[in-house]
Parts: sequence; C-alpha cells; structure tokens
Amino acid sequence: MNENHAAAIARFRAQMGYAHARMIATFSAVPEDRIDWSPSPTAKSALAIGSHCVDANRAIIEGIRGGEMPEGPNWSFRLPDKQAVLDGLAETFAAYNEALDHATPELWAEVTETPGGPSTRGELADFLGWHLAEHAGQIEYLQTCWDDQESHYPEG
Repeated sequence: MNENHAAAIARFRAQMGYAHARMIATFSAVPEDRIDWSPSPTAKSALAIGSHCVDANRAIIEGIRGGEMPEGPNWSFRLPDKQAVLDGLAETFAAYNEALDHATPELWAEVTETPGGPSTRGELADFLGWHLAEHAGQIEYLQTCWDDQESHYPEG
C-alpha cells in the first residue's frame, strides 16, 4: 500500500464514520409512529430511505470488493422496521471497513459499471459516505414536517 492509497483510505473511513453516525442519530430520532410516514403519496418515508441506504450500501460494498453491482437502486426493497434498518446500517458499516482493510491500489483502479455510469472501485469507496450523509439530510427534512426542530447531529 502506498502513501496516497493509505491517505485515501483514512479519508474514506473518516467520511463514512461521520455519515454513519449522522444517519444513526437522525434515523434513531424518528418516532415509531412516523417511521413509515411520508408528506405525500410519491414521497419516501424514513423507513424507505433507511432501507434504500442498507440496500445501496450492500451493493456498493460488493462493487468496492471487486464484484458486480446491480443495474440500479431497488426502491421496492423494504426492511420490516426501524430496528432492522439500524441493524443493517451497523452491518454495512462493519462490512465497509472490512472492505477497506483488503483494498489494494490495483483493485481500486479497476473501472466497473454502476447505475451512475462507469466508475473506479476507489470512487465507489469515496461515494458511499456522501450517499449516506445525503440521505440522512432527507430524513432531517421529514422530521421538520412533523415539527421536530431539534438538531439530530451525532455527538463528538
């Protein structure tokens, strides 16, 4: 592993650590009676967003490891409840870090097809934290719809 690769891995770990903590803090604050609520028939609920994050994390981690990714997001994938999403986020956070432990510069230079077009596996590793943090922001917006004005950022 060279210095640039090691620096990238450290940056990705920090970015994903923050994104994971933000999603856990934000999603955990959703009341049980609001977990599958959405502001309109076409809007996504916190449960739909959290389920998507777990599903997308699994797919992207497979891509980081050298496997093939599915053709696109599967918004019909739905975990049964809040705890299943929290468990899935914990599982994929551990899997992401494990994938980084085994990453090589050669693997990360490989180009693979993704739903967003061709990408290197290293770019996938970079993308995952951003993806998770952006969806945490969607859940924060939903919280304002039921007048939760409290900040649910992670402590520390």
